[in-house]
Amino acid sequence: MSTDMITYLNYIASLENATDDEINDIINERAKFIQMGEDSAGSENCFNAIATVFNNIHSLNKKLEEETISDESVKLAEDAAAVGALFSFGLGMAAFAALAATDVALGAAIKAAEKDLYNALESADDDIANKMSGCCAKYVQLYKSNNAYIKAASPKGMTPQTARSYLYNFMDYISSHGGVGLANFRKYVEVARITKNDPNIEKIYDILDEFTLSGDHGSEAIKKALDNMTNVPLDPAYLSMVRVFSCAIWAQRMKVSSDAIKKAAEESFWPEEEVGVLENMDAIGKFAATITIVVSIADAVLQVYNIVNTVERYNAQEKLFSDSESKYKTYYTNLYKAAKAYAEPKTPSLDQ
Repeated sequence: MSTDMITYLNYIASLENATDDEINDIINERAKFIQMGEDSAGSENCFNAIATVFNNIHSLNKKLEEETISDESVKLAEDAAAVGALFSFGLGMAAFAALAATDVALGAAIKAAEKDLYNALESADDDIANKMSGCCAKYVQLYKSNNAYIKAASPKGMTPQTARSYLYNFMDYISSHGGVGLANFRKYVEVARITKNDPNIEKIYDILDEFTLSGDHGSEAIKKALDNMTNVPLDPAYLSMVRVFSCAIWAQRMKVSSDAIKKAAEESFWPEEEVGVLENMDAIGKFAATITIVVSIADAVLQVYNIVNTVERYNAQEKLFSDSESKYKTYYTNLYKAAKAYAEPKTPSLDQ
C-alpha cells in the first residue's frame, strides 16, 4: 500500500497550485458536511423532499409520452459527460462536469415537453436539497461546484470519491494541528511536499508494504508497524502526518478494523489529538461509499437515452426514475448518517 501513500502525498502537495478561493470552497464544503451531521431534523425531511421532486418528474414524463413524440426523438451520444448536460442528478453529484448541450451531444432537436422534463432533471439535485434544509442545500451546491476543481487537480485514474476522502482525511488531520483555515491548510500542504521529498520516506513505504504483504493485520501487527514508523528519522511533523494517513489506508482500503487501529495507536502512546483524528476514519469510509450509490445511476441513464422508440423509452424512463428515487433515498439517508458520525464530539479540534 505504499502506492496509496505516494499518491496521497503527491495529491496533497499538488494543492499548492490551488487558489485561495478553491481551498476555501473545499474547507466550506467540509464545514457544511459537519453541519448536516448536527441537523437533527435534516434526515427526517429526506423522503418527502425526494418524493415531491420525483412525483413532478414522473408527471412530466407521462405528459411527454401522451404527446406521442415521433421517432426523431432525442438520442444522446454515449458520453456520460454529455448526458450530464441534461441530466444532473446522480451524474451531477458524481463529479461529471456539465457540458453545454451541443449538436454533438444531441441527435435531434429537443421538443417542448422534453425540455420541461430535462429542466426538471437538470435541477433535481438542487430541488431535493433545497426542500430539505439550508445546510444540505449549501452542501450540495459546494459539492457540485467543487467537482470541477477536484477533477482537474486529480491525477489520471483517481476517482472523485478517492480525491474527496484524501481531502477530508487531510482536513481532519490539520483540524487538530492548528485548525482548518486557509493559512494552516497551505502550511500543511507544504509539509506534505517536503515529506514526499524526504529520503527517509522510503522507509515508511517499506513498512507499509511489509504490513500489507504479511497477511497479519491484528492489533499486535498494527502496533509493530506503528512503532517501526515512529523509529524512522523523520521530522515529527512529517512523521505524524504519514502515521495518521497510514491508518486511514489500512481502515479504508484494506478494511482493517478501525478499533484495532485505535487500540494500537493508544498502546503506542500516540498524542491524544492524533488518536482523535482516527475516530473519523469509519465516517469518511462511509461517506466515500455513499457517493457510489448515485454514481451507479450513470450507466442506466446511458442505456435509457439511447432508446428512440417513444413507448419503449417512456417505460424505461419510468423504471429508471423509480430506481433513481430509491437510490436517492438511500444516498441521502447514508449521507446524513455519515455526516452525523463525522460530526459527533471527539477529541477537541481547532476547527475554525
